[in-house]
Amino acid sequence: MKKGELTIDYTIVIILALLVLIIIALIFRGQIINFVNEITGVSESLNLKDAAQGLKP
Repeated sequence: MKKGELTIDYTIVIILALLVLIIIALIFRGQIINFVNEITGVSESLNLKDAAQGLKP
């Protein structure tokens, strides 16, 4: 094997590792979107303008 030459086994391992990372990223992306939607749903139900009126001098 010459310097800089990749074997078939090494490239297959790299491709599989990249696929696993992409799948994990997609799973977490869905969970993050659900979390953000929950936060916005809760904050929309709160009436923050009326609550802030009492704090202003």
